[in-house]
Amino acid sequence: MAPTRSVSTFVPTQVVFDGMPHTRWWAFEDRRTNFAEVSPDTTDVGKLMLMEFALVFANDWFVVPWTLPVGVLARVRGIAVTTVFNERLWVEPVDQLAGTQEWQSWSMFALTSQGGGKPEPELALLPKAPKVQKGPGLVVPPGG
Repeated sequence: MAPTRSVSTFVPTQVVFDGMPHTRWWAFEDRRTNFAEVSPDTTDVGKLMLMEFALVFANDWFVVPWTLPVGVLARVRGIAVTTVFNERLWVEPVDQLAGTQEWQSWSMFALTSQGGGKPEPELALLPKAPKVQKGPGLVVPPGG
């Protein structure tokens, strides 16, 4: 199947979640989420990454509405960004930049290339879950 090219125009939305630290200093937060109660083990990398994202880098991330069908391999060549001053910038994936050293081109979502070279900036949406658990519905009596 030949690859298709798509171009979309959208306004990115900032990532927000309950208990997100306030971006301004000296602002009170609502206590709905208590990150102090999260106690990850030394090998619990997932919790550590989530806490670092939530507490340090959360206000640096944006959500981009890009819908893809299931079972495709999407390759992102770059993003064209238009600023409020009507400047148009082309942003490429960091590992595609010239002179990037190997340790600087790490990516969580990159697929390994067959030839052992640098991975392409691709996102795979697999057609199904590896295992689905099904069972009868449970009825819980009130107060039980």
